[in-house]
Amino acid sequence: MVVVGAGQGAASRVDLAGIDQLRTAGDRLHRDAVDRRTVDGVRSNTGKIIDTPEDVGGWPSYTATSAELALTVDTDGDGIPDWFEEKAGLDRNAAADGALFTLDPYKRYTNLEMYLHYLTKY
Repeated sequence: MVVVGAGQGAASRVDLAGIDQLRTAGDRLHRDAVDRRTVDGVRSNTGKIIDTPEDVGGWPSYTATSAELALTVDTDGDGIPDWFEEKAGLDRNAAADGALFTLDPYKRYTNLEMYLHYLTKY
């Protein structure tokens, strides 16, 4: 561990990296109770290894509106929802385009990988 500064309370590069990781951990747009508990446990150094859902009060109950469910429609089953295929100029009825490299200008990542990367940016 490399120490930045000296004396009590000095932050290490590892500690500073952890702070940055906590900003982007979990669902950044809609953090739920599970995300908050996890991040808070790491920040306060009170987290623990969870062996069963009962260790933390069971599974949370999630609900989605019909508008949210509509965003998950994937007509061709390629893993890319229709709204993104339309936005990116892909064919929502052609499952093969998920494995193509048309969205990446360098042709390194498939269209599915480009969609997943898009999710992490917003």
